[in-house]
Amino acid sequence: MRQLLFATFVLTACSVAVAQRNYPPKFEDARAMTYKKVDDVELKVWVFEPEDAPTSDKRPAIVFFFGGG
Repeated sequence: MRQLLFATFVLTACSVAVAQRNYPPKFEDARAMTYKKVDDVELKVWVFEPEDAPTSDKRPAIVFFFGGG
């Protein structure tokens, strides 16, 4: 039982360490696109995509809207 708990801990710790190496994302890694222009102001959206991802892949997405302030 102790070995199973230790193995679970080690695998969890390794997966967390690998997953966090690219966090937080940098804006240099994003693709900025203008989605609307109001007078002289361009409203932009930043798209973060996995590296080497085929464009034909359908993937889930999360969209955050911030009203500023």
